[in-house]
Amino acid sequence: PASSQTSDVPLMNFRLVPEDDAFLGKRFLEPKGGYSIRPPADWVSSKPKIATAAEKKMKHRAYFRDPVTGDFLDIGMMASPPGEMTYDGLKGLAKVYVSGIRKTRGIKVLGSDVFRFHGISAIQIMTRKSDVVFLQLLLFPPGASMVQLTFGMAESRYAAQARAIEAVIASFRFDKA
Repeated sequence: PASSQTSDVPLMNFRLVPEDDAFLGKRFLEPKGGYSIRPPADWVSSKPKIATAAEKKMKHRAYFRDPVTGDFLDIGMMASPPGEMTYDGLKGLAKVYVSGIRKTRGIKVLGSDVFRFHGISAIQIMTRKSDVVFLQLLLFPPGASMVQLTFGMAESRYAAQARAIEAVIASFRFDKA
């Protein structure tokens, strides 16, 4: 059950993802991190080509990529702010995060939002660098480390991949209390 501190966060209702969903591959379980997710069908687990300083600090990392296009999904965990995240707290954190991104040369912020799903508070940020779009989700499971999901792909493929991305996000589970 959601705490009263997070109940004011708008709820995003992802529809249930059937186990035989054609957009998704097999469930990946990260036992040390306590999360699982179903990456897009036909994407392979691999090592990231490059890592930013922040990404190097992530723990329990998983990386999937489309072997044909190079599109990717990068997942990892980082320390969370203390306590439950309220709607105002999430909006404030999103504003600070987006402000930092705007200072990065060559990256354009396309939008951001906060929501809840599966009892998890989330910040969503979409950016573009050159012809690549990045959809980043910062997930704040109650009493656990923050989980960062980042999808990256050519802007020309994003609209066609939106349903698969939604299915992947809906497949995320955090099982560690």
